[in-house]
Amino acid sequence: MLAGVQLFVDLAWGRFGLWLVAILAGGAGLGAAGAALGAAARDVRAVSLLAFMISLPVALLSLVPSGAVGGGLYDVIRVVTALFPFKPALQAMTSALDSAGPGIGGPLLHLAILILAYAAVARFALRRFASV
Repeated sequence: MLAGVQLFVDLAWGRFGLWLVAILAGGAGLGAAGAALGAAARDVRAVSLLAFMISLPVALLSLVPSGAVGGGLYDVIRVVTALFPFKPALQAMTSALDSAGPGIGGPLLHLAILILAYAAVARFALRRFASV
């Protein structure tokens, strides 16, 4: 997709390694969240429904800019979106693409914490259901 974007926007191909790191970290975060959800629900149909019910609204909230809503509501949105990998993945990719923007370290650390947390939840859920 980035090669297609190159047709319209000049991309810094020297940052390709950072693009890959951001893509892989975002994918790992989403995969860990999906594994935790799947392990907790145990039924394919239930997981599919839960995935849409949870991920679509949270992904939409991740796109809300800071000035679009009131300060209190934006703080609530920030807390909710911090619990899911969508916003940190977006921030990591934005940082990887824009050398003048904020650093990529913060979003990658956030994703790493989420990956570990969701992996722990998935492991706990699988263990709990395996003993039943």
